[in-house]
Amino acid sequence: MSEILQPITNAGFSSVNLEAGHFYSDIPLRPIEEQGIKIGVSVAGALNDIGIHVTPIVLVDDFHAPDTHTTPNLLKMSELGFVPARVFKEAEYVDEAMRIFGDIKDRGKVRYRSGKNVHSLRAEGNPDLIKANGDQSCSLLDAAVYSVRHRELGGICLTVLPLTDGSRNYERQQDYVIKILQASGREIPILNVFYNEEGEITVGDFDF
Repeated sequence: MSEILQPITNAGFSSVNLEAGHFYSDIPLRPIEEQGIKIGVSVAGALNDIGIHVTPIVLVDDFHAPDTHTTPNLLKMSELGFVPARVFKEAEYVDEAMRIFGDIKDRGKVRYRSGKNVHSLRAEGNPDLIKANGDQSCSLLDAAVYSVRHRELGGICLTVLPLTDGSRNYERQQDYVIKILQASGREIPILNVFYNEEGEITVGDFDF
């Protein structure tokens, strides 16, 4: 746990908004999310023990998905000991995502790939911003949620995620999110905690 606590105390922050258990609105919680929730509970307890104020939150992926399982999933989270003070639903942050996209475009850091009809970021990996169908990318929407988290809750944005979930690599995705925020001129303290199937933890880089 020291690898999580040390960057926070070294940077002098007294509060953390802690995301854990990121789930999909149209399916029940899976073991991979329950594992993240349990890690979130442990992290919150360790932070409280050293006097760091923790605001627990959860991100619900409801973009183009029916909202059939949010209520039972939140109840299950509470039973596991993680009670979100705020519930962020991804679909509600499209406007914020487009503000970020506009700021990046104004800075000349958007690349339009006409062959694919995709707008991407001029950065290593060329992460997508706007997809061919006009939808905001997952990374852009996630950046929008971080922007609101930091603006409204303050402190460090600490996020607990699996290293991978199926074909999705969250470590790479979070790197893209940070690049997007930086390209838009937003400096947000983000500390990522990744876990594998065995519950082993990897802490992302933290430069604040």
